[in-house]
Amino acid sequence: MLVISGTVPQGAFRGVRVGMFRSRFLAFVVFVSMVMTLVPVGQPAAAVSTTIVISQVYGGGGNSGATLRNDFIELYNGGPAAIDVSSWSVQYASSTGSTWARTNLVGSISPGRYYLVQEAAGAGGTQNLPTPDATGAIGMALGAGKVALVSNQTLLTGTGCPFSAGVVDFVGYGAAANCSEGNVPTATLSNTTAALRGGNPPSDSDVNGSDFSVVVPRPRNQPLPIVASTTPLSGATGVSVTAAISIQFNEAAPVEGDWATIACASSGAHSSTTSGSLQSYTLTPTVPFARGELCTVTVLAAQVIDGDTAPEKMAADYSWSFTTLAVDAAPAVASTSPASGAPAVAAGANIAITFDEAVDVVDPWFSISCVSSGAHVAAVSGGPTRFTLDPAVDFANNELCTVTVIAGNVTDQDTIDPPDNMTENYVFTFTIAAPTRRIHQIQGASHLSPLEGQLVGFVPGIVTATRSNGFNMQDPEPDADDATSEGIFVFTSASQSVNVGDAVTVSGRVIEFRPGGVANNLTTTEITSPTITVVSSGNPLPAAKVIGLGGRMPPTEVIEDDTSGADGDVETTGVFDPATDGLDFYESLEGMRVQINNAVITGPTNSFNEIPVLPDDGAWASVRTTHGGVLLRANDGNPERVIVDDAIVSIPGGLNVGDHFAGSLVGVVDYNFGLFMVELTQSPTRIAGSLTKETTALSTRSQLAVATFNVENLDPGDGFAKFDALATLIVNNLRSPDLIAVEEVQDNNGPTNDSVVDANVTATTLINAIAAAGGPTYDYRQISPVDDQDGGEPGGNIRQIFLFRIDRGLGFVDRPGGTSTAATTVNNVAGTPQLSFSPGRIDPSNGAWHSSRKPLAAEFTFNTRTLFVIGNHFNSKGGDQPLTGRFQPPKRSSEIQRHQQAQIENDFVDQILGVDTNANVIVLGDLNDFEFSETVNILKGAVLAEAPVLTDLYDQLPLEERYSYVFEGNSQTLDHILVSNSLKDRSTLDVVHVNAEFADQASDHDPSVALITLNDPPTVSAGGPYAVGEGGSVTVMATGSDPEGGPLTYAWDLDADGTFETPGQAPIFSAAGLDGPATRTVSVRATDSRGLTGTMSTTISVLNVAPTATFHAPASVLAGSDFALSLTESFDPSTADRQGWRSHGVPREGRCRGDLQ
Repeated sequence: MLVISGTVPQGAFRGVRVGMFRSRFLAFVVFVSMVMTLVPVGQPAAAVSTTIVISQVYGGGGNSGATLRNDFIELYNGGPAAIDVSSWSVQYASSTGSTWARTNLVGSISPGRYYLVQEAAGAGGTQNLPTPDATGAIGMALGAGKVALVSNQTLLTGTGCPFSAGVVDFVGYGAAANCSEGNVPTATLSNTTAALRGGNPPSDSDVNGSDFSVVVPRPRNQPLPIVASTTPLSGATGVSVTAAISIQFNEAAPVEGDWATIACASSGAHSSTTSGSLQSYTLTPTVPFARGELCTVTVLAAQVIDGDTAPEKMAADYSWSFTTLAVDAAPAVASTSPASGAPAVAAGANIAITFDEAVDVVDPWFSISCVSSGAHVAAVSGGPTRFTLDPAVDFANNELCTVTVIAGNVTDQDTIDPPDNMTENYVFTFTIAAPTRRIHQIQGASHLSPLEGQLVGFVPGIVTATRSNGFNMQDPEPDADDATSEGIFVFTSASQSVNVGDAVTVSGRVIEFRPGGVANNLTTTEITSPTITVVSSGNPLPAAKVIGLGGRMPPTEVIEDDTSGADGDVETTGVFDPATDGLDFYESLEGMRVQINNAVITGPTNSFNEIPVLPDDGAWASVRTTHGGVLLRANDGNPERVIVDDAIVSIPGGLNVGDHFAGSLVGVVDYNFGLFMVELTQSPTRIAGSLTKETTALSTRSQLAVATFNVENLDPGDGFAKFDALATLIVNNLRSPDLIAVEEVQDNNGPTNDSVVDANVTATTLINAIAAAGGPTYDYRQISPVDDQDGGEPGGNIRQIFLFRIDRGLGFVDRPGGTSTAATTVNNVAGTPQLSFSPGRIDPSNGAWHSSRKPLAAEFTFNTRTLFVIGNHFNSKGGDQPLTGRFQPPKRSSEIQRHQQAQIENDFVDQILGVDTNANVIVLGDLNDFEFSETVNILKGAVLAEAPVLTDLYDQLPLEERYSYVFEGNSQTLDHILVSNSLKDRSTLDVVHVNAEFADQASDHDPSVALITLNDPPTVSAGGPYAVGEGGSVTVMATGSDPEGGPLTYAWDLDADGTFETPGQAPIFSAAGLDGPATRTVSVRATDSRGLTGTMSTTISVLNVAPTATFHAPASVLAGSDFALSLTESFDPSTADRQGWRSHGVPREGRCRGDLQ
């Protein structure tokens, strides 16, 4: 068997569940951000004996409000034979303690018998325990602790887990218990509740949380049946000669045959009739006793047998004596019907008064007076011993009536006087049955029943769901008002013999049950102390009310918006408006059957198996997320979410956001843990969605990848599986960021609460896992906290660390001196900000960081730039009122500390920017608050109309991507990356959804990655403009500069084809083959060492150059004769030019001219 051990992480809560709840609810739990340690144990708790078990545990004895004066431990022998426990012990330790106290046992335990061990008494209480079988002085905690039944008397050591060989049975009670059978402790107890093992006889499944219910304590011991009391008492005198004899046993004890004898000194043996049953009996002699005689009553042991699993007889006969009255006694009222204090008397009932002897009455010998209907007269019949009064007018429903028998008008009929009259008036009261009500009248259009505290009678309904301590029923004939619920829970405290489909009437008292007594919780209207009548069976159930399309549409934004007063109590202020307010909407359906069609899941399976869904595939819901969730916004709590729960039937596990349930979900509406829930009455079927883990973009050489990742209480005790899972996400999904701010890193032995604070093993194990997953080599920096001063899981010492790659040019600026208590400061060094310590903590002694993680600040360099990085894990949300609780809007008390923390950090950033307004600052981590919260606004500096000094990169994302965490089905942002103004236009953010929406999680947070471009492109000049003649060449010269001062390479595009194919800073441009005049555009590109480029163009003018040639002609020719002309040695620098000549007609004696063309 495996036992999950762990303690509640202080200051690391995500959502807090408080309170202790009736057994029909889940046990008291706190939902925490922590990792439990799986501890193998050797033998199960029942290894030594399968017969004796711990059947009940109570630690509230003598506390304020307690009835019992003592704590106790109760045992039960379920075996066939007695077991000697004289060498055994019961032992106790606190919920997380390792020091044990012992009470040694004595004697043996008979089969089918209980064995009561009395422990320490407190100052309060009004009742003693039954006679204990063993007595100790252990002071047990009332809410949570550990109890062991041990087959020796050697004190246990350690937490209790693993169980030692001598442990026969073990009970971890209360949610805080760190050891229990089956990994599940019982619910948390109180001053007025005990943990009681269920079943008759008690059963043992080796799972404490399943075996035990939280109920009113009922201590039991193992006596044989004995006579506990008699009337008359032994030795009584003056007993009436007509007296009946009452005998009370200590337990249920059926009697057989002639089980008692009556023998008197004068009148001899008396026969009698027996009335009563099980534990209380009355013997009525058939003839009166003689006056002044001694009578002896004997109960015959052989005829009295208890009703235990192994029946046993009285050990010996029991006899006692009394003496009858020697003289006459005054007449007295022996009994009445209704009995005094009787509830639920019919309005038309008669009244019977029986005297202990025959009497004469004279009017007015009685009076009848009722609270509502006043005085009543009645007709009298009967006498002289029993009289019947028949009132002339019926009583009023639900009223108290008082009957007075007037002593002076009642006299006895015997002749032995005095006395003759009754000695004093006899007064008795009774309550008339409650009026018949319908469920919608009980529920009313409000959060509290208008009939709270009143008795109601014969409330009709159909049973729609059954549980271990009650059932839901619904009126099959609803009214026309949607604001009044038609369903209600009937609390029976134990299972009842009713079945789904039974038509019943219920009478009882209306109460408002507040789960666990926790003030933040709303109440549920119930009928308690019920009288139940099954009218018929097999009836069709009332139609389930559809939530969504085709039925009732819930509000989609407002939880509650019209309360008033300092507390905003929805039960006493505001307007009940189910059409607009989410709380009112679900209150109007409380206890009713509802139906949800085409449900899409908005939160993954959690440890409570409470599954949030949206009806109708979320078609009409508020802002949906990328993967099918629903987004929490400043003024939108998403009341359209419906939580479905498994208190009645099972729900499949492994559910992810975006999965669906097939068909329709049907259940009854309940409220618990600050949530309205639909307790399903039919197990659903999962339709898996297509959710896959995301992968972020790979950074370029000029980009710095910065991530934040809450790894949820990471320590070496988690085992390699968790480290490997985290490493796989970092390498494959986050693409090995340059810098990771990691939150919730625990010390080297995790929750072991000792003096260890170093986390080098934790950090190294994660770094090695990353390398094994194919990732790069990381280094880290951190500062260990003061032991147990930073909140979180006790002993865990969570902190933030910086993981950074050493292969991409990112450098850590080590400036030693930072410690857990030494504050780093900002220094101005020649106009450049510097941290005094790197790494260092910001103002760690400030009270704002009490029981909370201190921010870790450090300097880095990348591509010649300095970066100031601050890793955070702000105060948790523990102690905040629930989103759907009684007080609206909910008070977020934890914000006060986060606001202080945000201001301290904003001031620190201001100091950096005060030295250099262009400083590169990155603030990141788990801020435990939303992007729209005042906490983030303070941190950004966006208050008092000031321009913010930091930008939350979440604000750049589309709404459907703004979440890193899912709580109760609301997708929300807790993790942030903020940057200074110098970086905001250089940065992009990606929330990498790999955890929060998945049932299979390496952590409960999604990591985020920011890509920050920290390299500017170079500038370049192409020179020019240039000029060159046809056929010539010219040298073009580029000049450039890199903002980071790095070297540049150049390439030219000399032929204007868009390709920079000519390398060099000063290449030669050739005009060969070009025809002037013309203009050519050339471009140059400069590239820096990280691949960024700059380009520039210029022009080159190609000039036209005239051709040359030698002209040949004769000096003279005869008129009319032909002659030849020729050109030789012609040349044009442009190969694109064409050469030619033409002649013109002239007189013979003249000259001929020709020009080239």
